[in-house]
Amino acid sequence: MFTRRVSVYAWVKPGMTFILLLAFLPRVKAAEIVATLTGTVAAGWDGFPLFNVGPPVPHVAWRRDLKDQPFTLVYRFDDSKGVDQSKGCSGSSSGIIGKGKASPGTAVLTIGAVSFTFGERFANAQAQAYRAIASGCSDSQIIFIVSEGNNPTNNAVDVRLKPASGSRSLSQNPDWRAPLNISGFDWNYSGFAISNGGFFKSAKGTFNFTTLTIARK
Repeated sequence: MFTRRVSVYAWVKPGMTFILLLAFLPRVKAAEIVATLTGTVAAGWDGFPLFNVGPPVPHVAWRRDLKDQPFTLVYRFDDSKGVDQSKGCSGSSSGIIGKGKASPGTAVLTIGAVSFTFGERFANAQAQAYRAIASGCSDSQIIFIVSEGNNPTNNAVDVRLKPASGSRSLSQNPDWRAPLNISGFDWNYSGFAISNGGFFKSAKGTFNFTTLTIARK
């Protein structure tokens, strides 16, 4: 009696080896990148009211004043969606951007005990994340945007961060996915707009930021 040894490769046809190798390689799991910002509302009002906080706006009883209300804003991005958004010279920036089914992100704004989600209500939702470093061809900045809908029902939350006065950079790592934990930075054109059928059913505001944390889940 004898044991017949058969090579596992005996049945492999020419050209199939590469396919087999791919089949046994570990799959790269898409990462979720979570950016969390905290602070207070610099100026804003709530006409639903949606968040149910803040005093009535003088002479406009149906509005609530959101000024100085603490908030938490959480962006979540799926880095397997969207397309590359690198700009400038090589290695100075990175990011993703996408729309519709390819939209890579959502955002949740919490003021008081109420949270509102951007990027899940309309099929035309779009999102982007972008980071650039201070270099000879770029300025340090971080951008997160989620928007959706069309007038009169549209929602957007837009964050554009820059180094504080006298500081050169938010980070010298150009990878938008890279973990980060910072405070003491500046910003411009950062705010939110929520509309559910026109001027009288809307909430808008601008942000004063305190902290930013970026984590890879």
